[in-house]
Amino acid sequence: MKKKNCNVFSIRFCLLAMLAGCGNGNSPSPPVPPTPPSPTVKTLAMDGFSVVQPSVKTRVNVSNFVRGDEISLNNATVNGKGCSQPEISGLNIILTAQQGAYCDYQYTAKQAGSPSTRVHLQVLATSASQPLLPPMSGAMTLNDDAKAFDVAALLGSDWQAGDAIVADSVSVQGMEGEPRHRCA
Repeated sequence: MKKKNCNVFSIRFCLLAMLAGCGNGNSPSPPVPPTPPSPTVKTLAMDGFSVVQPSVKTRVNVSNFVRGDEISLNNATVNGKGCSQPEISGLNIILTAQQGAYCDYQYTAKQAGSPSTRVHLQVLATSASQPLLPPMSGAMTLNDDAKAFDVAALLGSDWQAGDAIVADSVSVQGMEGEPRHRCA
């Protein structure tokens, strides 16, 4: 019986000690700092590239190329033969392009309170299983004269006998000036 009273006493003592640690409820609690406002992400718009199946209405999501808070797209246009006029739905460009078409879709990205930005989406319509060459690198600086690159040497074993490059469809991402994204 003594052991049972000792256990009950121990439990009551622990409960009393825990309640005493809570205070009487009249002590002021420390102020909670206000939650800082979430930072506004400024608009970042980059030209992009996509490969689509020919003659199939395709929705190209451009969220990898346009970043920011509450971005809206509008004023979509297209340059190129065999390229449909684009539609916009959210951060998607909806388009159809004929086999072999190389289309330059342009649209405006706008964030409330910021200036709008004109962006390009280059689109190649092909059913080829591997429509693109692997990336290759060649250094140039602004104000350099025209520079020739030996594409076959840069690609090595990825360049196959019979391969050809059509100069009108060569695209250099990030190249500024007119015409945009074209190499001779």
